[in-house]
Amino acid sequence: MDLTLAWVKGVHITALVVWCAGLFYLPGLFASHCSTDELRSFHRLRAMTRVTYIGITSPAAVIAVVSGSALIWLSDVSGGWLPVKLTLVGMMAAYHAVCGYLLAELRESRAYRPVTLLALMAVPAALIPPVLWLALAKPL
Repeated sequence: MDLTLAWVKGVHITALVVWCAGLFYLPGLFASHCSTDELRSFHRLRAMTRVTYIGITSPAAVIAVVSGSALIWLSDVSGGWLPVKLTLVGMMAAYHAVCGYLLAELRESRAYRPVTLLALMAVPAALIPPVLWLALAKPL
């Protein structure tokens, strides 16, 4: 394997894992917004949620998509697994956008029930394992 390809693949897998971790962590942070009564704790939690979404999860998503696109171009891959993986990644990106919407929504009100927000963890739990399997099992 070419050294450049190995580095890009390493960056891709690392960014994908960080993105996935953020997608799992955000619903728990959202649920905590609903149960925090003290204003100071709410502002601290709000800042932590924004840093997680804007400072960690979103850049990791961009790096994962860009490095994944570079891998496709560098290795000239094709096959039936690629459209499946790209569809799942598209669904992850849509879920990421929903998390951004909820982040903005929770700034204005706490109308959601914590159980509802925690149930959102089912989405990454369904999407992430097949994406990781397709990223790791397909030899380049």
